[in-house]
Amino acid sequence: MSGRRFWSGARGQGAGIAFLRAHVGHTGEDCLPWPMSTDGRGYGVLGFEGENYKAHRMMCILAHGEPPSPLHQAAHSCGNGHLGCVNPLHLSWKTPTQNMADSVAHGTARTDRGRKRVKLTVEQVQQILALKGVKSQQEVAEIFGVSWRQIGKIQRGVSWRGGQLHKPGFKPGDPRNPFTNGPRIKGRTVSAT
Repeated sequence: MSGRRFWSGARGQGAGIAFLRAHVGHTGEDCLPWPMSTDGRGYGVLGFEGENYKAHRMMCILAHGEPPSPLHQAAHSCGNGHLGCVNPLHLSWKTPTQNMADSVAHGTARTDRGRKRVKLTVEQVQQILALKGVKSQQEVAEIFGVSWRQIGKIQRGVSWRGGQLHKPGFKPGDPRNPFTNGPRIKGRTVSAT
């Protein structure tokens, strides 16, 4: 985004960028909620010069300049990015590690796509298999508190087979395993001596 002109030109005059420009000098301490479109996680989004941007990142550019590196993220000191906060006083450039540390401290870090990890029992897996074709994967997922993708993997036999936990790959001692004849380095077999 370096070299772009945020303050002039025919493109980039939509309501989203106009809102950010109007509030770049915002001095209130409370969160400044994004009043327009959001993504599935609650972060504001806008189009600018033919590309899509997160509203908080664009506000951070307008208020604090370009990021120090392409890896830097626009981080929220308030922990309310998922609520659409674009207050320039709450935004700063941080590395991904620093931003994740903030998320953990705020209690907003995503784990397993926002779901709590659930360990299924053999009995639950057998029930899931029995519901194949009776209920949709989404309905079954809601019953057992897992994702519909996990239900699909169980019903296809990818993660469980015959009601027993299954992890894809070669079993110990399988003659088809290319690593049974000694160590391999970058696709070549080397002698163990």
